[in-house]
Amino acid sequence: MANITIVSMGPGSIDHLTWEAVQALYNADILIGSKKFKDLYPEYVMLSSDHLVESTIQLVKENLDKKIAVLVTGDAGFYSLGKSIIREFGRKSVNVVAGVSVVQLAFAKLCEPWQDARFISVHGRDAEVIDGIIDDKFLILCDNKNSAANIVSKLIGLIESHDIFVMEDLGLENEKITAIQNPTDTEKLNNSSLSVVIGIRREHE
Repeated sequence: MANITIVSMGPGSIDHLTWEAVQALYNADILIGSKKFKDLYPEYVMLSSDHLVESTIQLVKENLDKKIAVLVTGDAGFYSLGKSIIREFGRKSVNVVAGVSVVQLAFAKLCEPWQDARFISVHGRDAEVIDGIIDDKFLILCDNKNSAANIVSKLIGLIESHDIFVMEDLGLENEKITAIQNPTDTEKLNNSSLSVVIGIRREHE
């Protein structure tokens, strides 16, 4: 019987938690997650160290006699810690609660469908993975090293054909959406590590 539940927490605001996620959190004996969730559940969350994958797996192993909820950002199936948990403990030991991903929220903010978009993550990767991107629609997940400003600098050549947006801290109080129309627009950014860059080819371009 599965006693580990991976709970998709959405972009970070309780406004984007599903009812199933709320129930999973309520029914768990112990919540395990990163420091980003401490403001939501300070009395329950066991904070993982900088080595998030390793420390989370270790905490789970130490508490297998309890009902465990592992909290992950966005949706567990999209560039999440969930993959490592499932690989370590197996599908029969894990339940997954789906949630709102940053992809869904980002494209909803732009009133834009996303079934035809290409998704790229530069988390812990060389930004060269986006070199030569020519897709009609794409979303790039940024991080501290590969900031939105850095990513935009590599996409300047697309400004003539695409609408480029930087979306920072989506779903949070300090959410900011910046349309990039020229290179200097990056000066308006907050340089948040919680950023995505979206490109949408303009019609007839």
